[in-house]
Amino acid sequence: MTTATRNIADTLAQVTQRQTALGDGKDCRSDNERATWFATYRTHAEVISSLMNAPNDLAAVSTKLADLEAEHALTIAKQTEIEQEIADAPDPQSIRDGRERDKEQERQRQLRLSLERLREGTLLRAPRVAYRPLAYLDGRIKELTERRDRAQRSLDGYIAAAEQLLVAAPVSS
Repeated sequence: MTTATRNIADTLAQVTQRQTALGDGKDCRSDNERATWFATYRTHAEVISSLMNAPNDLAAVSTKLADLEAEHALTIAKQTEIEQEIADAPDPQSIRDGRERDKEQERQRQLRLSLERLREGTLLRAPRVAYRPLAYLDGRIKELTERRDRAQRSLDGYIAAAEQLLVAAPVSS
């Protein structure tokens, strides 16, 4: 458990304890007092629920993002490998033996096709698993980065709301 998670767990426990201390609202003497109690109780419940769910939401998005970034790195590595093989390939016209020249021309053609397939997202990296196009991966990474950032801001907001509840004067029931 990280320090941040431990702090969230501690804050969650304190807010839960604070909500329990509010009582059940039956002792309220007026409708206004009951409405104030209910609003305070509901605010505590919303913060508790949010603090329980937000870390898991953030972790789920972060995991998906890490997976896509790893896939992106694999695709870039494969692209670099193919491009390097193309760059290192000898000039077929410099090969005297006709069969060897034809083999080299075919090998280079296959390399160019592989690079094209990689860019299209049809080059296989395992049986029934193709490299996804970089444009698609870049878009998904951008989208998930924005979702992760929103989830982080949301969690930060819930923590701030919890801290405000904890410093606020207790509402007596």
